[in-house]
Amino acid sequence: MFRAEPAPELSLATCATRSIIVINLASFLPKLPTAPPAAVTAAASSSSSSSSSVCAPPLGWYPKGLLYDLVLTVAHELAHLLEGSGNHGPGWRQAYDSIVLEAYTHAAAHGVP
Repeated sequence: MFRAEPAPELSLATCATRSIIVINLASFLPKLPTAPPAAVTAAASSSSSSSSSVCAPPLGWYPKGLLYDLVLTVAHELAHLLEGSGNHGPGWRQAYDSIVLEAYTHAAAHGVP
């Protein structure tokens, strides 16, 4: 489920069950600039109206901390899902550290800032 309005009953995310992670994307919306760069707007208006064409801002347009925040939030909840106890004990910490290390190793190898 995606909700564009703020969801005060949720923090950034929660591991709702052993198989569901809920990410509150509305929590991240205030971090986005109000308008995309002019080049993206121009490309979107000049592209065909087909629903298969997607024009997204370049990665560098997003605020520097946004990708980092999203990765850490997802890693945090995945660690809860994998570890299973629902707390932040040693098992959770090991799972979290492994996920973050893998994510950033992959990002660095592919030039993601």
